[in-house]
Amino acid sequence: LGHLGAGILGNDKGLIEELRDAGNITGEYLWPLPVWQEYSEFIKSDIADIRNISKEKGAGAITAGMFLKKFVGDTNWAHIDIAGTAWDMPERSYRAKGATGFGVRLIFHWLKNIHMPGQQG
Repeated sequence: LGHLGAGILGNDKGLIEELRDAGNITGEYLWPLPVWQEYSEFIKSDIADIRNISKEKGAGAITAGMFLKKFVGDTNWAHIDIAGTAWDMPERSYRAKGATGFGVRLIFHWLKNIHMPGQQG
């Protein structure tokens, strides 16, 4: 996805779509990634209960999501992988060069206008 968008994965398609909508409005784009059960093999460990990083190359964002999935139980969740968007994105009128703060505008918009519209405070 490079520096223009972040991967998103989770267990709630509605939540993922809401976050994608917020990203489209704020210019912080999200693209859904799969949560196929086979990815859970990447976090198996011979020493610990699970690994927090894959012993295989690739699928780092998905592996991170699979790690989080082990802890949330039945809770609806989404993981936004900002590793590729945290630095060196194109300069914008609202963002200087350097660390981007990617996701802050997206989450703020989602909370204010989609998740809790009309609530005060």
